[in-house]
Amino acid sequence: MTKNVLAIDGPAGSGKSSVSRQVASTLGWIMLDTGAMYRAITWAVLKAGVDPADSEQVGVIAGESIIEMDTRPDALSVYVNGIDVSSDIRSAEVTSAVSAVSAVAKVRDRLVQLQRDTVRKM
Repeated sequence: MTKNVLAIDGPAGSGKSSVSRQVASTLGWIMLDTGAMYRAITWAVLKAGVDPADSEQVGVIAGESIIEMDTRPDALSVYVNGIDVSSDIRSAEVTSAVSAVSAVAKVRDRLVQLQRDTVRKM
């Protein structure tokens, strides 16, 4: 069986998630909001009181954090270590720090692996 994967790239705030949600809903597909994953790690970094510019500590937080996501386009919930952060990850504080956190190689490596694992389970 062939699995279809649709990736949408673009600048922050351009509506990628909204378009993805609508396409997934219309086609009956799952949706993996990778941007929300980066925001979830950023939330964990800020919650731990770690400076987003401290790549070493950011990498540690990324490695220790358990990220769980609902992949249904109509119920996109995001959990970090069992805490529902679905709304919190959209805060101005997270938005202003997510770029620095996502630039850390250990964060990218961890999340790419999580994304691959999630898709494999489908």
